[in-house]
Amino acid sequence: MAIFKKFCFCMSLEVGSVVIGCLGILEGIVYTIVILMNFQSRLWPHGIEEPYNIDYLRVLLAIAQVVCSVQLVISVECQRSACTLPWLVVNFCDLVDRLVFLLSVTFGGKQTVEVDVREIALGILFMVLIFEIWFYCWLCVLCFYLELRKVIQKSELDMYPIDLDNIDADMYLV
Repeated sequence: MAIFKKFCFCMSLEVGSVVIGCLGILEGIVYTIVILMNFQSRLWPHGIEEPYNIDYLRVLLAIAQVVCSVQLVISVECQRSACTLPWLVVNFCDLVDRLVFLLSVTFGGKQTVEVDVREIALGILFMVLIFEIWFYCWLCVLCFYLELRKVIQKSELDMYPIDLDNIDADMYLV
């Protein structure tokens, strides 16, 4: 029941998952640096003050994203479906955090300095675009996980075939 068969319409989901893992490592490191640089002022670009003080959670989430992205790259190379689950869970939490942040900046952020409305609109458009790209990447890794799990289950069934003709039905009766 995979939604996608290809990543970006030209690469396999396996190659796409490795690309997504590498981008996740890079994005997690950059995001951690940005959070730590803005940690003292608690102000994001354009003077928008964040309504909730959750910098510690964001730093932990970014570090977890880096660790899980490394694990995703390794799990793709080793063909282990269970090792992709931490990446899916952590990035789902990250997507929820991004959505909450996007909604809070759009509808509830306090402006501490006078800014141009076009700059805010462009920033929100950029955040929506990033959210959509990461949601697409999350769906691609989910499809890779589902396909890999299906292949592993099929190979386990082929390894231990069940011969229905030689089953003793009386053995299972109580």
